Amino acid sequence: MSLTAVKQEVLGRVGHIAIEAASEARLEDAAGCLARVYLKDNPLMALTGLPVEEFEPIACYLIGAAMENGIAIFAVDEQRDRVVGVSLAEDYAHCDPIRDMQELDPLFHPLLNLFGEMDQRFKAEETVNEGQWLYHSFLNVEPEDIQGAGIAAGISTQLCEATFATARSKGFQYCVGHTTNLFSQRLYRKMEFEPRVEIAYRDYVFNAERVYAGVKWHHSAVLGVKSL
Repeated sequence: MSLTAVKQEVLGRVGHIAIEAASEARLEDAAGCLARVYLKDNPLMALTGLPVEEFEPIACYLIGAAMENGIAIFAVDEQRDRVVGVSLAEDYAHCDPIRDMQELDPLFHPLLNLFGEMDQRFKAEETVNEGQWLYHSFLNVEPEDIQGAGIAAGISTQLCEATFATARSKGFQYCVGHTTNLFSQRLYRKMEFEPRVEIAYRDYVFNAERVYAGVKWHHSAVLGVKSL
């Protein structure tokens, strides 16, 4: 699919990487990027062995839903006319991972249940109002595809900033994000997310099994909150 005709407003830039609002013309390309990165960089999904091609239709749906009802931002390598990063967000008041388990492959159930547990703990202490709390559901960048993790960190930051700016323009006041790996947790701390809920992988139990006890290098899932 040729994307050369696509011209979107540039919301930010890291070298030749443009940060822009999502477009239908780049949807398929962005879904491939999201699927590849999410299955590799999320240590919990990496355990499943789910093939990229099986996740791509789900990624396409998630991006399309964010474009229609939330916020979707792409990072585009202008030299190759290719999506190399995706940021998705939605209204946190409508987010219910446990409910959504019924719609997805059982391989996703332990992860969504984990997020659901974190949400329940947080919402037991905080009133979450519609249109006030944003859920930053996906932030994925392909570092090896753009010459280094340092550039990837810069792109991730720009994607976040564009997401937050769009959220503020829509009236959102707070942002909630789940992080599952050390890279995203460091980025969120740098962007002043306050850790509110943490579940260690060695302690998490799903269907009477410690399904994530074997995760290497990464220690826990963290729910963080940021004022916008």
